Amino acid sequence: MKNEKQQPSTGKKQEIKVKNSSAADALKRAPDEVIARAIHDVLLKQKEGK
Repeated sequence: MKNEKQQPSTGKKQEIKVKNSSAADALKRAPDEVIARAIHDVLLKQKEGK
């Protein structure tokens, strides 16, 4: 096994940046009923296609 030295930490934490998406924001604000209805409609379309 190799003995490897770990790099010393600089004391600062690296920030994690998250990109904002307008579509994701809209989904967060949408009522649960609207999202459930959209999922239901997609499942019905998939079932009809088979």
